[in-house]
Amino acid sequence: MNYKALIADIDGTLSPKGEPLLPNTKEALIRLHNDGVEIGLATGRPLDHRISDRAKEWGLGFSFDVLIGMNGGELWDRYTNQIERVHMLSTESLKDILGFMLEEDVNAQIFADGYDLVKALRNDDQLQNSVARNHSRIEYVIPEALYENPACKIEFHYDVELEERIFSLVEQNSDPRWHALRTFPGTIEFMDPHTDKGNAMAQYLKHSGISAEEVIACGDMENDIGMMKMAGLGICLVNGSKAAREAADIVTEYPVTEDGLGRTLLKHLYGEER
Repeated sequence: MNYKALIADIDGTLSPKGEPLLPNTKEALIRLHNDGVEIGLATGRPLDHRISDRAKEWGLGFSFDVLIGMNGGELWDRYTNQIERVHMLSTESLKDILGFMLEEDVNAQIFADGYDLVKALRNDDQLQNSVARNHSRIEYVIPEALYENPACKIEFHYDVELEERIFSLVEQNSDPRWHALRTFPGTIEFMDPHTDKGNAMAQYLKHSGISAEEVIACGDMENDIGMMKMAGLGICLVNGSKAAREAADIVTEYPVTEDGLGRTLLKHLYGEER
């Protein structure tokens, strides 16, 4: 095996959102780790103990070697053993983004202190799910409170029926100070244009001495494209977005709900059909 690292998105890739690993995916990660492959996560979530604890919760029997959070705005790896935060949105950018996004019926949130303090305009199903999964503390605030300080990203929730209108609004208000990504149905996130999982992965590779060609990157949405295109092998789940599927080297035969990533890894790396 020529691969030395595997970095994977969580929701929609490793597991359905809020669900445990399915058996083939768990087996594949353990076998790869036992074969000397470094294993990491790359997520839109903030880096805190809730992410690092996933290895224990999933019963993997090892700790992760690299963690990428906030879509690339945060990086931790075992070589530096510290969280690096880069490319924050300025308070002015946050204010301007809110100015046009609130023309539609959207909810907005920022991670003021990881999941320990999430500031949002109002309650919604996604926030309630976050409270249930992550024991988040939610503070409901006025719009001005969302741009008091720089932030890695600002996230908007909306009814999926509004998707076309939201995309049109974002396109009409494009600006070199930010870029927007749909990270989940009914969710769009704004970040500094330099914030990218691929950029964070490149920094990890500098620390580790691993080359991009020796990495497997796995994802399902637009925020995973940077690392999938950089990696020697990019795998996208068949349930992923059209853009993410087109950017990948391999698209899984099965969706995440049918253990798609694990089946694909076992087939292509170990020659085992499941």
